[in-house]
Amino acid sequence: MIRTGILAALVLTAGTIGGGQHQQHEAGGPLSTLTADQIAGLQAGDGMGLAKAAELNHYPGPKHALELATELGLSPAQAEKVTAIRDRMLADAVRLGAAIIEKETTLHMMFANRHITDASMRARTAEIGALQAELRATHLAAHLAMVGVLTPDQVRRYDELRGYAKE
Repeated sequence: MIRTGILAALVLTAGTIGGGQHQQHEAGGPLSTLTADQIAGLQAGDGMGLAKAAELNHYPGPKHALELATELGLSPAQAEKVTAIRDRMLADAVRLGAAIIEKETTLHMMFANRHITDASMRARTAEIGALQAELRATHLAAHLAMVGVLTPDQVRRYDELRGYAKE
């Protein structure tokens, strides 16, 4: 029992010493493959520019539409629909963000511990890529759904307020 405890302490100490050089890359955090801002964004379900293709082409985002509800003149029914779109998107985005962080952590640790092969690296990066694609699609789908809620005038006003209106 004592031997097991000593062995565990040695393994943890060795892991901390070996991992220290990696932690310096990420403001003291345990994961150096994502920045602190990326981790925070993924945990919060933020868009992080993932829906820029929609945003720049007259497909408003639910978060900003709610922030601009007064200026856009959203009716209570519209606000309810926009809130539902935002809530669904946010729940999915937070779930996917957590999965991306988990897979990135696994990839990082596989390299840090030198337990990686070409095949395992490709498998992990494929999983991460699929999750990133699903996350982007989640944000884009929310923008797409907004067109069915806002009037063309509200979309135009949204573009003006967000600085996307053509001069």
